[in-house]
Amino acid sequence: MTLRGGKSRPVPPLLILALQLPVQSFASLVCSSGQPLEHFVPTGCRGAELLSDPSFSSASAGWSVYEWESDGVTATFDKFGADVQVHRHPQPNKYDAMFFQTVDLDVPASGSSYSLCVRAGSSTAGDVLRFAVDGDEKLEYNTPGLKPRAMLPLPARNTSSRCFNFDLPGGSYGGRITIEFGDASGKVAICEATLQMCGAATKVPRSAPPLIGPVSSSTTTTTKPNVVWKSPACPAPAMPLAAFSCSGDDLSEELLGSASFSDPDAKGPWETHAWKAGAAQFSFGPEGLRVAVDSLSSAKQLYDVTVTQKVDLHPAEGPLRRYELCVQAGAVKAGTKLRFAFDSGDPLYAVPDMQERHVIDLKAGGLSTECFHFGLDLALQNYSGRVSLELGGTETQLSLCQVSLRSCRQTSYLDGALDAVRRCYVSPLQAAAGGCSRNAALAGDEFGLNSLGQETDGKQACLERLRRFGGNSFSFSPGRCELWTCPSREALLASASGSGDQQVYSQHCDYQENVAGKHGAERRTPVFVKLWEWNFNDIARECEEYLGPNGFDAVQVAPVVDHIKNGSWYAKYQPVSFLLDSRSGSAEEFKCMVATCRAVGVEVIVDVILNHIARPCDAVGAVGAGAVTPCDGWSGSRYGNRRLADAPGWKPVSPNDFHHKSSDRLVNCAVDSTTFQCPDSTPPGDCTQCDLFGLPDWDTEQPSVQELLTQHLKELHSIGVTMLRLDAASYIPEKDLSLIINQVPWDFVFQEWWAGAPAASRTRYVGHYRDIFFGRKINKALVLGDVKSLPTLLDITHGMDSISHQKTLYPLTFHDQRSYAYDPGTPTYKGGLEFHLQQKFLLASPHGHLVRLWGGFGWTNMDDGPPGCPHTVERCDVVPVYNEFGGDRCMETPVSTPLDKTIAQSSRWVCEHRWQGMAGLVGFRKACTGLPVTQMWKDEVEKGNLAWRSGDSCFVALQRKLAPKDKAWGDWSLAGLDTGLPEGRYCDLASVATWKGWDGRGCPREVVVGPDGVVQTGIVPEGDLVALHAGARLGASAANAAADVQPPPRSITHGKKQACAVMDQLPIGGASGGRWRASWLSRSFALASFLLMVLPGAP
Repeated sequence: MTLRGGKSRPVPPLLILALQLPVQSFASLVCSSGQPLEHFVPTGCRGAELLSDPSFSSASAGWSVYEWESDGVTATFDKFGADVQVHRHPQPNKYDAMFFQTVDLDVPASGSSYSLCVRAGSSTAGDVLRFAVDGDEKLEYNTPGLKPRAMLPLPARNTSSRCFNFDLPGGSYGGRITIEFGDASGKVAICEATLQMCGAATKVPRSAPPLIGPVSSSTTTTTKPNVVWKSPACPAPAMPLAAFSCSGDDLSEELLGSASFSDPDAKGPWETHAWKAGAAQFSFGPEGLRVAVDSLSSAKQLYDVTVTQKVDLHPAEGPLRRYELCVQAGAVKAGTKLRFAFDSGDPLYAVPDMQERHVIDLKAGGLSTECFHFGLDLALQNYSGRVSLELGGTETQLSLCQVSLRSCRQTSYLDGALDAVRRCYVSPLQAAAGGCSRNAALAGDEFGLNSLGQETDGKQACLERLRRFGGNSFSFSPGRCELWTCPSREALLASASGSGDQQVYSQHCDYQENVAGKHGAERRTPVFVKLWEWNFNDIARECEEYLGPNGFDAVQVAPVVDHIKNGSWYAKYQPVSFLLDSRSGSAEEFKCMVATCRAVGVEVIVDVILNHIARPCDAVGAVGAGAVTPCDGWSGSRYGNRRLADAPGWKPVSPNDFHHKSSDRLVNCAVDSTTFQCPDSTPPGDCTQCDLFGLPDWDTEQPSVQELLTQHLKELHSIGVTMLRLDAASYIPEKDLSLIINQVPWDFVFQEWWAGAPAASRTRYVGHYRDIFFGRKINKALVLGDVKSLPTLLDITHGMDSISHQKTLYPLTFHDQRSYAYDPGTPTYKGGLEFHLQQKFLLASPHGHLVRLWGGFGWTNMDDGPPGCPHTVERCDVVPVYNEFGGDRCMETPVSTPLDKTIAQSSRWVCEHRWQGMAGLVGFRKACTGLPVTQMWKDEVEKGNLAWRSGDSCFVALQRKLAPKDKAWGDWSLAGLDTGLPEGRYCDLASVATWKGWDGRGCPREVVVGPDGVVQTGIVPEGDLVALHAGARLGASAANAAADVQPPPRSITHGKKQACAVMDQLPIGGASGGRWRASWLSRSFALASFLLMVLPGAP
């Protein structure tokens, strides 16, 4: 049997499932979201239901499951819908797994139109269903009229709907409905489907020939001889298009094979399509391409008539490349719509940046010219797509005169925006030929340490002087500020040759670059961790006990301001004031935590909320719309409906400070929670003006609001916070963000980002992006894919194609990507050893510049807060991570997949970042990531065994063992494998739990390499990973080893004594339950020394 897509293989058995779901199935969580399917069925198609089970309540009612291989799919059905999980597919295709149901339709003699609609959702954004009605094997699986199958993009934890509309000739039609999901990476919930008959339709031949193909003549094509053309004539010769926003000097040459339809060679690149034979006529000639749309489908879709041209784009070196696609066209009827874009073509037809296609309302008798803008990342060596022009919405004649695709070489600038001055990690600046020039050297108390012992106020003062007196860079050390002008990045690197403790900030640096030291010649690979909902005292202790000694560069904390009263995790994302008092601790505890972490070289990232405040509490309804603040927050802050009460150091906030409708200050447009579109905004589609999830949206265009939010950020920076995560960043205009955040010189800023290519101006003026697709690719290759696809792990060089890997932060998991129960497509601690192998690979991977680990808690309900705080309560006491005896409450490293359900569903501290081997792999990553892969071993990949060497000093071997998918082969013996490493007794860095107390003489797991580079003894435990580095050989003491290695630079500050002075007055067990008195000096020379052994240059 031949399946669509050209693959020939035997038909596996059909899997008929009718299982009872657990009490809280995924379908029950997802299918209750979004609009019912009836809202999407086309008008006139709401008649009798033609499916036996539109709700997927039971497989026995008619739905069957096709899977490409036995046990490839788990599908369960209940009254909410169907839960589907695709377990493995080595080269995934949508048709690898599907639901199907046979249908027999009695079509009226005159023919009829039908509509098949589907509603579904996914655990992870990015999955796409494909569905249609087709003729089964007897008609070679062709759809009626060979119409393309419908594509349904699925949102995360919500639903979307789409319809497949088709016509049938009179008579009997026997076929089937197919819903394909074989390449889904997450759990899919298929909620409902409906098949209904609509109005009459023109008869369509059952074996209609394909309607897509190149035109056959440059003068006349598929045109009836008696057509009288009335559409506007195109200028001859063609005039240059004036619609490009890019200046002429920055505009590239034409990228299309043919931009003018009168070109004699137009027949080559242009292709035409109509929804049925005779529905449209096309004529190429001196007058351009004239199109007569003679017949509309029942759905009247623009894509029913299209003109396309395939294009291969090659982004060049330089900043993010922007493209402009401009179209000149006209029509006979006013209001005729032409929709166009650049997309990826079959099968997804995805538009770069996930943008909406551009629509022109064409003039009657005249010509209109408009453009579609998009971006591609430079990491893409080649992007194959197509120009698509859609014309099928109106019966009329149109003229297409020109279509031009060009790239714009200039970086996008924003008038009035404020450039960022970012932390560089290079050596201090010195004047050099062809380098930077020093404008001024300033000294004084204003550049000294503040009352908390932090140098950050001095950096703010230095930046203010830079902007007052001119320049683009500054060097800073406490008490001294030097202002510099560097004509280029190359000049800055040429001048980065000094010595000392001065830190450099410049407009020529990116956040968290991978270069450091003199002239930027050293490599750096930062490692961050998010301690989700830890209290401030626990974070401070974790910095001293674990993060600092093990080489972590920064710790991310949850929002730190006062918030609503509720035990849920999302209570922290509904702020009610700017007071630094929250469920995580007091302002004093926060200041002490920041100082403590910085004292051991760990910077602090705060998750800040600049987009909105909390929704009003129920008490607002009782008092009406008066100027009152009847609600009180977790720490007592008063708030109301779009109002915040005054607080020490903070002015009150009124509805005038938020976006609102002109007719009512207490009402605003909403971001649709299903589509995340904003049709009611002014102008339509601008979601930066609307309330997200009903949360009052700051009017960030107002200078007074910008000043208020900047005051909040400056306070954090003065305390010592040097890094930010911007929550809901895409809902704030980049110009406004630049004026708010760039008053301060930050070490790192990154934005919450989901998908799509951002504007170059957002990258320039705001900061980096969270990229969730790097982790998803790891999950797909290491867990979801077939074991034979393991070598593709080393091909994962980046996440999204549309954002440079140098401007992203890569997490494996995050708080919006979790599952109630174990889900192999959603990496969480519930996967046990399977999750641990994924986070180990995140650190051992040769690719990915900036990664973030996760240290969180377990949950019994997805809305629950940290241990001690179920979502059902208003107030709670968080159970500390560290107990009163100094020990921790963290989960032990798992040894099975998945976790036992009793453990997985318990509310407890998990601390994934502390699991066995993570500390050792942080050091391995800093030494090895970025080195080229010089050899790979995949001879035993069918056993789950894969190994590789990076450079000449780094070696990794892993074994995948995922029950019940993979056969148990036992531990992998490395004996006899030629690693190419120097002789020695190696510490397996993936076995080291912490370097604290290590003496350099022993290791939990060891591998012995002989003089010929061949392993003599050593194993990879089943389902685990081994990591070796030539600088981490055993036998010498850490102190002796350190003699040959220079210490890495650490950002040691002197603020702990001042910042923690108030805390030292508190009794033991004070403010947040359990003060501790550990000194950062306990970080011994021996511990730091071993970390240095795995850095570049170690023996």
